[in-house]
Amino acid sequence: SVGGTGTPREFLTWGNERLKQFRSELKRLGRRNRVRIRQLYRQ
Repeated sequence: SVGGTGTPREFLTWGNERLKQFRSELKRLGRRNRVRIRQLYRQ
């Protein structure tokens, strides 16, 4: 692997953290019954 042996694990950790944030934001915005795509992907 070009990134080294730890790269898959680091990517998995990063991806899971982003997914957790996404789901949390989706729940928060979903309670108000309105979700706009730009609200989910801003940083």
